[in-house]
Amino acid sequence: MKQKKSATEKYRKQKEYENASRYMVYLLRGALNQTELIDSPVNCTWRMVWDLVKKNYMEALIGKYIQKYSEIVPEEIRNAGQKAYNATLYRQIYFEVEREKVVKELEEQKLAHLILKGINIAEYYPEAGTRWMSDNDILCGFIQMDDGEYHLKGKTEEELQYWKKQTQKAVQTVMEKCGYTLKEKGDCHDAYIKQPMFKFEMHHQLFKESFDDIKSQYYQNPWKRAIPDEKKPYRYYYSKEDEYLYFVTHAHKHFSVSGSGIRTLTDMYVYIKNNKSMDWNYILSQLKLLKLEDFEVLLRNTAIHVFDKEEKITTEEWNTVLYMIGSGIYGTSQNRIRHQLENLGVNKQNNRKKMWYYMKDRLWPNEEKMKKYYPFFYRHRYFRVIMPPYRVIRGILIHPGKLWTEWKILIRTVKSNS
Repeated sequence: MKQKKSATEKYRKQKEYENASRYMVYLLRGALNQTELIDSPVNCTWRMVWDLVKKNYMEALIGKYIQKYSEIVPEEIRNAGQKAYNATLYRQIYFEVEREKVVKELEEQKLAHLILKGINIAEYYPEAGTRWMSDNDILCGFIQMDDGEYHLKGKTEEELQYWKKQTQKAVQTVMEKCGYTLKEKGDCHDAYIKQPMFKFEMHHQLFKESFDDIKSQYYQNPWKRAIPDEKKPYRYYYSKEDEYLYFVTHAHKHFSVSGSGIRTLTDMYVYIKNNKSMDWNYILSQLKLLKLEDFEVLLRNTAIHVFDKEEKITTEEWNTVLYMIGSGIYGTSQNRIRHQLENLGVNKQNNRKKMWYYMKDRLWPNEEKMKKYYPFFYRHRYFRVIMPPYRVIRGILIHPGKLWTEWKILIRTVKSNS
């Protein structure tokens, strides 16, 4: 009896979640197209809807849209929406001021720079301050042209590494002069922060070599398709087509690891809506090289069918929407673990074997990861036998809560995939 009641309760919550998701999509459609809000939530509460809105960082877009609908939207929700919009608008304005300071200093250092991702896409949203941005992404480098193609200075591997280091040094000089502190050095970018809220990711590469052989190779030279700005020295940009291709590839990276939130879909929609004359023959030929034809079609069709009022959404597209809404803006650990199990090819194994394969993969990193994160074990092969207990003990001492959470998620994910 208790199990039956539990199953009924689980079903009820799932239906409420789906109803709240559908209503959030309805709000996004209205906000993106500036159409009238007519319907109220059905079989779910405004609080459930707003929780999903917050999880996906869509408060500013929806918050601005709902202000004039006092007969449908509770005052508490409208107030929260107005507050979120004000904060996002304030953030965007000050980020633009900071970005101009940084760009000016990059020019002083004679550093080529190319602004990426959300900074450009935000311009396509209905109003300023309606798209949340957590950071600014800028590709930087000392570049030269050979055979009609830009690339980082240097021809030999040794020269390329030298100019990569020179780029990072020059960027650090720029950022420190602008009041920023280096937070983290990465394979593709270095992260800089400045209180109270500013974060810049200064890229020297777009994708890790370990991400995907095909895509990493395609973007091995991130300057290959760069176009110089005629008016501003050292400023570069991608064509609308190449910017779209990078957006799709970046979305796929997140989508296939931890998940990608609904903002990816709104970004796709506003980009297509505002760039109707793109060269689709070129885009499709490059998607074929990237092995992303099917993913791009799914993403594009889902965006159009979800946010264009006259279109009908398919079951596959709706499942994609639910996956994205559930992922939140940064994805989830459950998605990451599920995808990792899929990549290990253990879906048909029993639960015990699935967990063994996953733990083996986590405790015994491949040569590339070992070289980067565990250089001692990489250099001294005889000590690798103690690597699993070392990693477990280190994890317990440094972040026990994170380790325990990962274990619980693994068990839940394995059971749900059985």
